[in-house]
Amino acid sequence: MKTGKRWSVFLFSVVLLMGLLSCASFPPIESIPSNTHDDVRSAILRLRSDFPVTRAEAAYTLGKMGSRASAAIPFLEYVSDDHASVLEKVWDTESKSETRVQTVSLQKYTTVGSVAREALSRIRIK
Repeated sequence: MKTGKRWSVFLFSVVLLMGLLSCASFPPIESIPSNTHDDVRSAILRLRSDFPVTRAEAAYTLGKMGSRASAAIPFLEYVSDDHASVLEKVWDTESKSETRVQTVSLQKYTTVGSVAREALSRIRIK
């Protein structure tokens, strides 16, 4: 086998392995304990949103709840690897261009994962 072909097989194997390792899925909703407060349950469900800002705001809300949101830990752990930006795209009708803005509560964060990691630390401390 030529060196170039071996190198290609090696790279393919690494990419395949990385894909398999990153296939962790969101914990099943059924795993939310039945005695979980409605506001905690609602925030956990918002962590599954297609919209990064919604996921980030849900994580932020859970972090503010502290230990009361302990049922959210496995869900926040999953979202803690989320690299989606928390900047929202907004269409400016006057300049006819797209700008990025950030909600006030998320100003110090750049990704959904950074919000989730701080939320986890707040829940585990309180």
